[in-house]
Amino acid sequence: MDESRIIWYFSTMTRRATGKQSRPILVKFNRTKYGRELQIDAAWVRHMPGFISDASRHILAFHELLLITRGHGTLLLDGERIAVAPGVIIFCLPGQQREWQIDGRLDGASLFFAEDFITDAFADGRFLERFAYFRATRCSAAANLDAGEQRLFRARFAAMHSELVTLRADASHRLRAALYELLVLIDRWYKKAHGAPADAPLSTHVERFQRLVDRDFRSRHRVRDYARELGCTPGYLSHLCRVRIRCNAGGMIRRRIVLEARRLLLHTGLSAAQIAQQLGFDDAAYFSRFLRRETGLVPSRLRAAHGAGGESNERVRA
Repeated sequence: MDESRIIWYFSTMTRRATGKQSRPILVKFNRTKYGRELQIDAAWVRHMPGFISDASRHILAFHELLLITRGHGTLLLDGERIAVAPGVIIFCLPGQQREWQIDGRLDGASLFFAEDFITDAFADGRFLERFAYFRATRCSAAANLDAGEQRLFRARFAAMHSELVTLRADASHRLRAALYELLVLIDRWYKKAHGAPADAPLSTHVERFQRLVDRDFRSRHRVRDYARELGCTPGYLSHLCRVRIRCNAGGMIRRRIVLEARRLLLHTGLSAAQIAQQLGFDDAAYFSRFLRRETGLVPSRLRAAHGAGGESNERVRA
């Protein structure tokens, strides 16, 4: 993705003109908005000048739950046409392309988070796929909430926003617990609206690939090595992964490496060079560049962001 087409998604940024573009804009998550790494945010659309609500094509690099409170129109999300109105909650997955077509002003409660915020705490790297609305095979990317459900969502949202404002040393733990509870509640609401989805079986190739990655990610980083063992081409394997789990094969490998790197940095005393060696990187400098590209932080910054109870006085310039 061309770096000129990347913007950061957080409430203190200045809105930039998007204009017509040949490629969609990539919207990344600013993990250090609050001075230390925190991979979750809760903000009203009206408080985010950088929120793209026009017809500019853009892709989010994170998960978003957006409860619409103002505005009518349409959202085009990977070809699905979603009717937008107050009371509709929209579920956006990383990598989906979207375009808003709204009459008047759009507003809503936006809860967005990086996948690492969940996978850091759960051994299952595909934990979020347990929820019906975050599955690639979901029947819809939206649901209509009744008045009681909307009040409950807004109450949980307000509590999370308050936690972010005060930001105590243990905030990430409380926010993660609150997010998990809300994800479960929304899963119930979604199934009430759309019915419990049948579990679509994974492609045999994809299922085997996931097992191989979990087993060999420390020593095998190239898609073609896995494809060779599975008896298919790298392109076909990536195609199957995109269709089944909305992530290409290379992305799955990188995601698993990043998950393990974060765990080792946060929970062991190993040096970055030792971790790089454990994860199959011959060059510690390349490992640092890899982690920065995937997470926005080099190893030392990532570790420091969580050190000493997670306290840090370092601020990010908007």
